Amino acid sequence: MHFLCLARCQLGFLLRQFELFGLSAEQQNDILRKEVALVSGQSIDIHAGISGSRMFRLLCEALGDPDPLKGARESQNAQMLELLPAVREAVRAGENPLHCALKAAASGNIVDVSFADDFDVAGALEKSMAAPFAIDDFGLFTRRLAAARTLTLAADNAGEIVLDRLLLEEIQRWRRQKGLPGVRATVLVKGGPIYNDALRQDALTAGLDREADILDTGSDTIGIHAACLSESALENLLAADMIISKGLANYESDFGSEAFPEKIFYLFRSKCEVLSGQLGIPLGSGVLMAHHREQGGRNALH
Repeated sequence: MHFLCLARCQLGFLLRQFELFGLSAEQQNDILRKEVALVSGQSIDIHAGISGSRMFRLLCEALGDPDPLKGARESQNAQMLELLPAVREAVRAGENPLHCALKAAASGNIVDVSFADDFDVAGALEKSMAAPFAIDDFGLFTRRLAAARTLTLAADNAGEIVLDRLLLEEIQRWRRQKGLPGVRATVLVKGGPIYNDALRQDALTAGLDREADILDTGSDTIGIHAACLSESALENLLAADMIISKGLANYESDFGSEAFPEKIFYLFRSKCEVLSGQLGIPLGSGVLMAHHREQGGRNALH
C-alpha cells in the first residue's frame, strides 16, 4: 500500500468523520491510537482496500453504528436522481449517446467520501461531459459489447449508481440500434456497509432493478477480491462476457484480470495523484480503459 493511501485517503477520511459526527477529543484520540496500532501490524504489501475496510470497521465500532453513512448515501442518491432527467437529455442529445453515457457515469465517480464530503455533482458532470477521456478505449468497448450476451457492472458508490442506470439504458439502446438483442445485465453491489459504497437498497432506489439483476458481493470489503466474494458473486463474474468495473477501488483490486483481461473495462475518475502519475494523465481525468492495454499503473497502489 502506498503511504499516500494511508496519509491522504484513510486518515483524511477519519479526520473528516471526526468533524461530521462531532466526536470529542478523547474519542478522536482513542480512534487514532487504534488506527495506528492497526496500521503498524499490517504488511506494507497489504491492499489499500483491505486496509481501508478494516479502518472503516474500527470507526463503526467506535461510533456504535454499523452504517454511519447511511444518511449520506440516501442524500447522494436523492441528489443524483434529481439531476437524472437533465443528464439523460444531455446524453441523448449528444453525437454519440453511448459515449456520452460512459462519460456521465465516470463523472459520477466524484461522489466518494474517501476524498471529500461535499460534491459539486452538477459542475463535475458539466465539465466531464465536455471533456474527452484521458484514456479512451471506446472502440474496444463497443466491439466487446457487440459480442456480449451477458454483462456485469461492478458498482462503486451511492449517488453515482444512478448514472450507472443511465449507462445501462444507453447500452441497451445502442444494441437495439445495431439490431442486436438486449444484453443480460447484472449490477454487483456491496454486501454490507462500507464507506458510501452502493448497497442493494441504493441500487433499488436508483431504479437499477429495471435494467439489471441486482447481486451483492457477499462482503463489506472495499473493491473486488476473490477471497471476499460469495459463491454466487464469483460465479457471476467468471461467467460474464463483459465486466464494467466502476471506480478506483475496483480498478485497484483488479479481480481476475490475468485470467480474462479482454472482458474487463475500467470506468472511473482519476482522483489519486499516485495513480494519475502512473497512468500519465491529469488528476481528475475520466478514464475508460480496457484492462489488456493498461500500462501497469495499478501496481503502485497495492
